[in-house]
Amino acid sequence: MGDIKISKQYRKNDIRHCFADNNKAQKLLGWKPKVTLEEGFKELIKWSEREKAENSFGKAEKELK
Repeated sequence: MGDIKISKQYRKNDIRHCFADNNKAQKLLGWKPKVTLEEGFKELIKWSEREKAENSFGKAEKELK
């Protein structure tokens, strides 16, 4: 493969910034989150600490062939 060039310039139609906003769901559907963002991150961290990391690359590669 050739060298990767990083130009630091955005291409047409690239997404530069992405922000989650659930206000529309709250207004139209009456939806409200069950946990705050901070609580959600704490739960995610606890979950990731309990999970066993596995390297499944070889298995996935075989299945794709």
